[in-house]
Amino acid sequence: MATFTVNIESVDYEGNGVARIDGKTVFIAGAISGEEVTGEIFKRKARYDRARLISIIKPSPLRVKPPCPNFGVCGGCSVQHIEFSHQVAIKQQVLVDNLERIAKVTADTLLPPLMGQPWAYRDRARLTCLVTGSGKALVGFKERATNRVTAMQECLVLPAHVSLLIGPLGELIGSLSIAKRIPQVEVAVGTRVTVLLLRILDQLSEVDGELLKTFIEHHSTSAHPLQLWLQSRGPESAYPFYPQ
Repeated sequence: MATFTVNIESVDYEGNGVARIDGKTVFIAGAISGEEVTGEIFKRKARYDRARLISIIKPSPLRVKPPCPNFGVCGGCSVQHIEFSHQVAIKQQVLVDNLERIAKVTADTLLPPLMGQPWAYRDRARLTCLVTGSGKALVGFKERATNRVTAMQECLVLPAHVSLLIGPLGELIGSLSIAKRIPQVEVAVGTRVTVLLLRILDQLSEVDGELLKTFIEHHSTSAHPLQLWLQSRGPESAYPFYPQ
């Protein structure tokens, strides 16, 4: 498909640059407001098109180098290429636009946004589990715009003690008899404990149970104690497995 050159007008909440070609909206992943870029359309819809970024002719001063090695592949976050305070400004503007467009509410006054730390801030996450053809288990966020799981060993937006568990969790799940029946690991980081919740679609064996307990004992620390929960059906079926 032929490439095009366009100026980026804004950025949406998914980190896509927004432009218009002959009056039609085009979303270009990875482009930033004020940039002049070349792109290539890969999906056409009635009301908009989606394009991949080919090159940046005029870069934005807000563009930074994403520090995460998974950025661009992982779909867990999509605005690391934008300076942090501007990331917050984009999210605030998305909120304001949605309130005006959907709820028909316009704020009289906008207070300055509250900003925390730019890294290790995500205290809740849902990680996908996938056993590959070679029998290796992957644990991580899905790749951007696909159902594949990112082959990752760390995540910079998760707290460090959780990020360090990504690789070991893959090894643990791959060792279980029901590895292919565990679709997700959810993480919830509290002030006193970090909970790992395994979605299980089949019964654990006795050996599986011992492997899970050993994992928690090995990776739990006084600074970051861990607790493992299991969930076989809906949210009401979740219960603490170890330690109780």
